[in-house]
Amino acid sequence: MYEYNLNGIIYNIIQYYLNIKEKIFLQLFKENENIALVIAHPDDEVMFFFPVLKLLFKKKKKNELFILTFSNGNFYNQGKIREKEFYNVWSYLGGEKKNCHIVEDLQIQDGWVFWKGDHIKDILKSYCKKNKIKKILTFDSFGVSGHPNHQSVYRGARLLSKSKDIQIFTLNSSYIIFKYLGPLSFPFLAHNKYTHTYACVYICTYACL
Repeated sequence: MYEYNLNGIIYNIIQYYLNIKEKIFLQLFKENENIALVIAHPDDEVMFFFPVLKLLFKKKKKNELFILTFSNGNFYNQGKIREKEFYNVWSYLGGEKKNCHIVEDLQIQDGWVFWKGDHIKDILKSYCKKNKIKKILTFDSFGVSGHPNHQSVYRGARLLSKSKDIQIFTLNSSYIIFKYLGPLSFPFLAHNKYTHTYACVYICTYACL
């Protein structure tokens, strides 16, 4: 009985914390404002950003939400399969197909390499202008898993934020040990707060544990 009550208390504390983070997160986005999730490969949206995407689709109009991946994930010659999966996930969430885009560029291919930040920036600049996007969700400087493609997307987005009136929101990378601590990692994550320009989407970080 004691163990059951303790688990309930821990659950309620975590749920209260996540509800606060959710409200803070949603306050960052206005109505009638286009938002884009920018990633490196198909499946990044599921592995790292799925809780945030579900929340955004619940709170915003679906025509205001966009997703852009800089490759089709063809490192193992499965690009066409991953493209189909990418579109299926977006459709499952309720996204409009016309707002789901895959970059096709010979200079940007899936692999353990860094892409040119200026080139990423130029593509993003054109994409945001065409779709009237003012806010971008993407990786932080470490890229969650340390993948150079993830880090390259962040660098391009950061360069863009310096030259245009576009805000960049980054997913906070946590130490790998937190991923195995589960609820025990809560005290270490709870002290984190949003930064000014590059706000960290902590509700997604914790929800993915």
